[in-house]
Amino acid sequence: MKSIYVIIIVSLLILTTGCVSTNTPEETVTSFAYSASTGDSNTCYELMSSEYKNNTTLDDFATSIQDDGDSWYEYKFISVIEGSKKLNKNSAFLEVEYEKESISDDKSFGLTKLLGKALGQEYVFTKRIELINESDGWKIKDFHVELR
Repeated sequence: MKSIYVIIIVSLLILTTGCVSTNTPEETVTSFAYSASTGDSNTCYELMSSEYKNNTTLDDFATSIQDDGDSWYEYKFISVIEGSKKLNKNSAFLEVEYEKESISDDKSFGLTKLLGKALGQEYVFTKRIELINESDGWKIKDFHVELR
């Protein structure tokens, strides 16, 4: 009986390996954010528009997704804002929420953020993301560090 489960699981893994569901703009953005959070720069790169990939090598992209050059802040994707989707012919715009934290907050065990909140400082922001509908699904037009 266990061997049947193993065969089923292995079969499912083989069938889904390399597949990135990009049926909707929301799925593309959330897939990108998840892949970025796990360090999967190859999947993230595949979710970028053809125009972006024509101008950016995978190596350059992988470097920028790991280190955006901002030594002061860390960005964390939260979610796509419900009802924010605006569709045009072959493009879509989504509003996403992300958190922006000071790097120094890691060293202070969260006290910087706690003090900032007490003083009314905002940590959750929104950003508009543009996607392009290409032959193989929805793709993100430009790289946004906020989707990491």
